[in-house]
Amino acid sequence: MVTSPRNLVFLLGLAALPAAAEAKETKGGEQLAPWQVWEVLTNSQWKLIPTAELTAASYPESGELAGQGGAGLSIKQRWAGNKASYGATFEHEPFALRVFNFGDGEDSYSPERLTQSTDTAAAAMRWQRRWSETFSTDGNVSVSQRWAENAADERRLTEASWAFEEREAFGLRPMSWTATAGYGRSIYPQYRVADRALDSEWGSLDVATGYRLTDKVELTAGYEVRSTQYLDAKYDDVDSDQKVTRATEDKSLLRQSGTVGASWKAVEGLKLTTELELLRNDYSNYMRVMTGRDASGNYEDRLIRDYEDATRSLLRLGASYRPSNAWKVRFGGEFWMRPYDTYQARDVDNHWLDKTREDSGVNLDLSGEVALAEAAGFAFSTVASGSYDTQSSNMERELSFATNYAVTRLYLGVSIEGVE
Repeated sequence: MVTSPRNLVFLLGLAALPAAAEAKETKGGEQLAPWQVWEVLTNSQWKLIPTAELTAASYPESGELAGQGGAGLSIKQRWAGNKASYGATFEHEPFALRVFNFGDGEDSYSPERLTQSTDTAAAAMRWQRRWSETFSTDGNVSVSQRWAENAADERRLTEASWAFEEREAFGLRPMSWTATAGYGRSIYPQYRVADRALDSEWGSLDVATGYRLTDKVELTAGYEVRSTQYLDAKYDDVDSDQKVTRATEDKSLLRQSGTVGASWKAVEGLKLTTELELLRNDYSNYMRVMTGRDASGNYEDRLIRDYEDATRSLLRLGASYRPSNAWKVRFGGEFWMRPYDTYQARDVDNHWLDKTREDSGVNLDLSGEVALAEAAGFAFSTVASGSYDTQSSNMERELSFATNYAVTRLYLGVSIEGVE
């Protein structure tokens, strides 16, 4: 909804501007209504855009039904080649996927443990500036608070990024590039396991390029490096006498990923995409002593170095179809494999296997939206979506982490969004 400048001024507490009850006159003699004064003073255009969504949610594996919904409010500003937005959102998700941080007594194989109800409140600011016909920047800052059924999953997240984009890179019209630097910090105030926390902060750098072969086909490539430092997570180490001791430094992670992809505008309104990704996780100060059973059934401790070092190969497929403004459909699929370097697998009875852990998974998402009507500055739509997430692993011993699972979630409801 485009809220009139009069209402925006009221909401911002600016209705009491001097002489607000009288019309003002510009230098050219044009008469301005009182509610237009603020736009003149700031040389900006302002819009207030509320959104809301309410759906019925289903989790077929457990037979559960629940309500899902969210609401948001954003203020958008434009002035002299700049665009900015300031917004806040709240979301309730009854079946958020949960695959770690399970406590004693929770059934490892019940579908109910794989989801939980979460509530998330967030605020964000964004500023975009186009410096020339081909060069622009984009800055984002956001903070969020998540509450969950399991208090240990409560999270406070802060993220910021700054991106540069250039079209017609190096003077080549079909080529473009982007570079994005990011920072994040996540805090889990209720999580504590053996005096270890999940709190961490990270920095990242992402570079990507695109090349348009034709008006319908574009090739893409990218590389991202992300360094994560955990703030209070010391694991095991080995001293000079080869005895296991507590590490003196917190674990850290260096993650690198490379992608190549292509997109194709097959027919009017239909776009197909594909992407291959290779992701590498390298941990430091992450050595663990794990307990399993030997061939005779006796308990045996083994020291696993580079506990979660792994390489994941992933294929993404996507399709979007929007033949008109009245409706659209989107599909996304991911298929991946992840062999570990040294993490030795165990069977469901906790016997050591003579091979390292190997995971694979499938993630599918399908969504559609049909416009119903526009009235009083709002656009009303019906929305439907579904997702299917599954993972299988030869690591069948499941306690605090889920390694073999399938989760299906379905949503059907109504969306209300302000018209820009």
